[in-house]
Amino acid sequence: AVGRVGCLCRVAMRCLCGHGFGPCSAAALVARHPSLVSRSAISRPWKVVVLLANLEVEPLQQLCASVPDDLLGDTVSEILEGLSTRRIARVVAPLVNRRSIGGSLAALFQVLDAASVVSVLNSVSEERLAAVLAAPPERLALLVSRMESGRIEVVLIPILSEPMAVLQDRLVPLLEQCQHPERLASAANRIELEVLLRLVRDVEP
Repeated sequence: AVGRVGCLCRVAMRCLCGHGFGPCSAAALVARHPSLVSRSAISRPWKVVVLLANLEVEPLQQLCASVPDDLLGDTVSEILEGLSTRRIARVVAPLVNRRSIGGSLAALFQVLDAASVVSVLNSVSEERLAAVLAAPPERLALLVSRMESGRIEVVLIPILSEPMAVLQDRLVPLLEQCQHPERLASAANRIELEVLLRLVRDVEP
């Protein structure tokens, strides 16, 4: 493990000079969260460097502190394996850097399995994800946690891919006002996608 940490830190030190997330902060982060140093990280050093080079220190530290280490390690490993360097730079890093949605992002990492997290990050734009993650974290987490795993790609991703106006003016207010997100999850598990999309689009703001 020590050798892996040293290897990863040496790569980061060579490549991150001049960026906000520098060698010292990278080494400190790995020391606090050793689960981040996985086979995926060691075998994909360039993706690690690209991720760190596009991240701000404080939001990443807050995210890491909010997610249990085992879940954090699994999710980061899956991200490095399943996302392109471009998606990491243009979707993952900007989401983590948005301090206002840090709580919702941490909640999502805890209630979705790592493979589903990657499916969402691979399929939905950063702008749309940021819009939905502005919803209250506890309600968003309850909704997603009660959805069946098979409905993530079938229902959740298409809904998250709706136009920004629908997400901001219909879906997010619905989540803000909903007192029982588990009932929304039950509907998402049983109702056909086209019906759900019509319902979301027709919600009164």
